[in-house]
Amino acid sequence: MSIHITTATLEDAPLVYDIMQQAFAEYLGVLDPPSGAHNETLNDVIVALDQGGAILAWMGTQAVGSARYVWHDDLCYIGRVSVLPPYRGQGIASAMMEHIEELARGHGSSFLEIGVRMILENNINLYKRIGYTIADVFEHPKGGGMIATMVKLL
Repeated sequence: MSIHITTATLEDAPLVYDIMQQAFAEYLGVLDPPSGAHNETLNDVIVALDQGGAILAWMGTQAVGSARYVWHDDLCYIGRVSVLPPYRGQGIASAMMEHIEELARGHGSSFLEIGVRMILENNINLYKRIGYTIADVFEHPKGGGMIATMVKLL
């Protein structure tokens, strides 16, 4: 079944929120400090949509992934890349990243940026496979784990 990507509207905010919560649930008790995704509310997602945007990935009529983005000068920051656990390993995250890349080109961005916990090696490797490089590594502002800033030039 093919993957179809759509732009999320404000009416889609509950769906974006639900996918994110389901996708990030596996990180509860794993990440130190915990992901901020666990504390987000539906209103936080609505605000994020208003400040930037989000996309939804579909397989048939089932929404299986979401990701958010925001514009900062000539950079597009990507966050909360989320794929429902039963649908992982099928190219959904890569398809969403590629879609945001096209949006960023159309917006005039020079590069893309995403923050990734170093402990999440599968995520680091995914982004490397699709052309991202580690530009910086730093300790999480709340202490604990290390975060990689990964970038891709357009």
